[in-house]
Amino acid sequence: ELKPVEISRMQRLMDVLQKYARHSRDVQVSLPNVTFDDEMTLFMGGREIQIKHTGNANTPGDAWVWLPQDSIVITGDIVVSPIPYCFGSFHDDWIRTLDVMLSLKPKWILPGHGEPMRDTTYLRQVRDVLAEIVLQSKRGYESGIRDADSLKASLDLTASRKAMCGDDPDRNFVFDYFMVGPSLERL
Repeated sequence: ELKPVEISRMQRLMDVLQKYARHSRDVQVSLPNVTFDDEMTLFMGGREIQIKHTGNANTPGDAWVWLPQDSIVITGDIVVSPIPYCFGSFHDDWIRTLDVMLSLKPKWILPGHGEPMRDTTYLRQVRDVLAEIVLQSKRGYESGIRDADSLKASLDLTASRKAMCGDDPDRNFVFDYFMVGPSLERL
């Protein structure tokens, strides 16, 4: 039987999905007329816009934007706040992509979802928890663990969970079912 907090969470999720379904009827797909492999630089009004693909991160073909004059990184879904979604992700490339972003020392980060960020704290947090999931998963696999549930039970992500979720039950739910679970299935 579902607890009241779980019923409330599911109702909020259903509300979002119904809203999305209503709005998606009006979406018209436009295919690109310009493509690139690793990087493309544009200039608009004297402003340099670097569009980069530094590996498959959250999804295949992830691209992100660097505005060097303003020290702004626009991440797309490579960075989602407050908890990243890890369905279909490519963890090693994702970590490397976050390392590249961090090396730029941006003053502003505009995530694919969530509020603009004025420092790299969350970017570093996401990078480090992904690296920890990969490291502990590899160790578990090397010790003979072969299924996601057993692997999940063997992980110790206490510090990352506390930093990202605190005591918020919704964030803890998303941490488990949208980040850790899908990560382990991919890894």
